[in-house]
Amino acid sequence: MKVKYDNEKINDKEKIAICYRLYGLLQKEHNEKGRQYRSGHIKKSEWRTYKKEPFNNKKNAITDEIEKLKNKLKDDKTINATLNDFEAD
Repeated sequence: MKVKYDNEKINDKEKIAICYRLYGLLQKEHNEKGRQYRSGHIKKSEWRTYKKEPFNNKKNAITDEIEKLKNKLKDDKTINATLNDFEAD
């Protein structure tokens, strides 16, 4: 399983933003499934199957893609950033 982008012409910065958005949506879905299990709306076997298959597969695809993009972006000289780019609270 891998992350699918609707538009292949998007850049890596947009892809990593999409991945973080997907991760947030996946966390919400996971929390909702957990709530359904705790409230008795789904069985324990359904909860376990969800965590084992779709959840873990999607989570791994997202985290693999984020790692790949982070490695590409950390060496991107077009990103204007230095370790001096911090501001006190």
